[in-house]
Amino acid sequence: MVPPNVYLGRDPGPNGWKLVHSGKVRDIYELDARHLVFVTTDRVSAFDVVMREGIPHKGCVLTAISAWWFERTRDVIDNHLVSTSVEDLPRLDAAWRERLRGRVMVVKKCVPTTVEWVVRGYLAGSGWKEYQKTKTVCGIPLPEGLQLSSRLPKPILTPTTKEETHDLPLSPKEARERVGAAVFDPAEKASLELFRRGTSRGYQVRVRHARREAPPDRRVPDARQLALLAGRVVEAGFEPAEPRQADPARLPRDAAVGEDVSAARSRSGRPREARGALPRDLREDHGSRARRSGDVKAALLMGSDSDLPRLEPCLAKLAELGIEHEARVLSAHRTPAELVEYVRSAGSRGVRVFLCAAGGAAHLAGVVAAHTDLPVLGIPLDNPPLGGLDALLSTVQMPGGVPVATFGVGVGGPVNAALFAARILALGDPALATRLEKMRATQREKVLEKDAGLRARR
Repeated sequence: MVPPNVYLGRDPGPNGWKLVHSGKVRDIYELDARHLVFVTTDRVSAFDVVMREGIPHKGCVLTAISAWWFERTRDVIDNHLVSTSVEDLPRLDAAWRERLRGRVMVVKKCVPTTVEWVVRGYLAGSGWKEYQKTKTVCGIPLPEGLQLSSRLPKPILTPTTKEETHDLPLSPKEARERVGAAVFDPAEKASLELFRRGTSRGYQVRVRHARREAPPDRRVPDARQLALLAGRVVEAGFEPAEPRQADPARLPRDAAVGEDVSAARSRSGRPREARGALPRDLREDHGSRARRSGDVKAALLMGSDSDLPRLEPCLAKLAELGIEHEARVLSAHRTPAELVEYVRSAGSRGVRVFLCAAGGAAHLAGVVAAHTDLPVLGIPLDNPPLGGLDALLSTVQMPGGVPVATFGVGVGGPVNAALFAARILALGDPALATRLEKMRATQREKVLEKDAGLRARR
């Protein structure tokens, strides 16, 4: 008998939804001509066998984890996620509301590639078996003398086919021929960057003042403790996922997502359900509550990825000060619609200040400032042929009513922009203000040390 708190899925769709696929863990329904609904169940599979039992809350945990990563990797590659809230699903009765709460993802319909993009950093599994025979993994030569679970000299892409039953290994050359260079090259770059980010940044989930109704049973490891992290203790505040606010233009009109969110809040600031609305689930819990706990962010925008090397000092300074941030390549001229969409939705994700870097005509900061009331900091870049003078004048000469704070051309500009953003955010973040004070004290000590060294030589 399945416990009442375990959802195994594979139900007929609600209100005429079509069940288009049921995998090992997820059920996929067709919402409309442009959208699907992924429902993450509590099913468990091992070696391609789906068990009859499930793990309580597993689907909610997996949904929270997926949403967290999707939001934090949009700057690497765009994804299909639109919303994680059952409120954005039309015509759900109370029974379906309970089944789907916390385990749904509304996504754009996309065409999958016929390749699964696997990145390896260590020698294990089928890769170890191949290495023992040929000293290669997916045809990629590796050094002699590696052992089981050895760390590889550098991460490698080891693609496979995407089959209904069991995936088959491919060499990078075979994968490239299978999908074409136009798909393979950016996918390889994105896959390696996602691996690097996931293994080098060292993400942590911080739980503060978590309340438990009873001591956890350490002898029975299941998804309940993780479910507490993913849902219940969000009330106490932690570093959570921030699923994207649904865009009314991207969902069916009868999904009723065009309602003013502010109208659905009480005077105390706590969200309340609008008439007939469903709980806001992950989108609300992991978004607005994070902002109430001071989890603010800065957004760094650039017109081209070729600008990134000059902006690394800016990103490094934000990271040094512990400011959560995101970086995107969005052009005022080549992707104006996407830029405006991003700016208008950024506030709902917690963004509190924009840093906009551009060279040449440098319209990026001005376009952003025209579509937001948040502070906009302009970083002119020293592109040829004028060495940044054109970008400096374009950024600083804003018309009245469209303010853009502008920084100098050269290596100091990106760093000062990051520090200025930190000072803005520190007005509402005492901890950040303390970190700024310590940084200034460190700068002072370094200057005094250099002064003492110079005087000692005379």
